[in-house]
Amino acid sequence: MNSHVDYRKYSEGQRVMLPGWEADTEFEAVLRRPSMLALAAAGVIPNELLSCARRLFDEGISGELPMDELGRVLGIVAENSLVSPTLAELEESGVGLTDLQLAAIYNFAMTGVRSLQCFRQVAENSECDCDVG
Repeated sequence: MNSHVDYRKYSEGQRVMLPGWEADTEFEAVLRRPSMLALAAAGVIPNELLSCARRLFDEGISGELPMDELGRVLGIVAENSLVSPTLAELEESGVGLTDLQLAAIYNFAMTGVRSLQCFRQVAENSECDCDVG
């Protein structure tokens, strides 16, 4: 049986390695896994992006989605996933997030740490046979 302490630890996030800003590099972040459904229900995902969010949820990143809407939805997921550093801290430092980092954070939010193995392979091999959607 899980204890209250277990749930609190889960809410604090998990340390993971994400792709870095340069090839063959990684950076450590603490991420939590927000629910896309809860973000939509709470109005965090604005109405004009709900169709894109729904398709992303159903089809993954590989679906044909408008780039501007996809970027906005992935940004919302990243903002609600990043515990440390926060998205605001990254943007204040002038680096922001790359497309690969946004995809990795989205995949972690949807499926957990196992989804990040593909991104480690990209950093090591500069190619990946994994579906990032």
